[in-house]
Amino acid sequence: MKTYKTIVKALLKEGYALSVREAEDFSVLISKSTDYKKIVEEVGSVEGAYIIVWRVERKEDKKFYFDTNDQMLVYPYETITDDFEDINDYNCEGIIEKLIDTLSPHYCFEGVQ
Repeated sequence: MKTYKTIVKALLKEGYALSVREAEDFSVLISKSTDYKKIVEEVGSVEGAYIIVWRVERKEDKKFYFDTNDQMLVYPYETITDDFEDINDYNCEGIIEKLIDTLSPHYCFEGVQ
C-alpha cells in the first residue's frame, strides 16, 4: 500500500477531515471530506495532489472546520517502492510528521528528511 494511503487512514481515524487539491493549479478536487474511498480516488485521478488537513469540531449538531496549516504533497504514481517516497513534501512539526514518525521510527534516523 502506498504510504499516503496509510497516512490518510490514520488522519481520518484521528477525526480530521481532508481536502484534496490538484498540485499543478491548486484546484479543489474534494473539500473537507472524511470518506477514505473518495479521498484516495481523487488523489489517484491526478499526477500530483495536495492533501490538506482540517480539524473538525462539533457544537450543537453543527460541524466547524479549522485549518491546521498541515498538508502533504503526494505523487501517487511514483514507481519508487520505498516507504514514504510517494509523499514528496509535508509540513514539519505538524500532524503528518508526527504520524510518519509513529509509523516509521527509522525514517528520521536514516537521514531521509
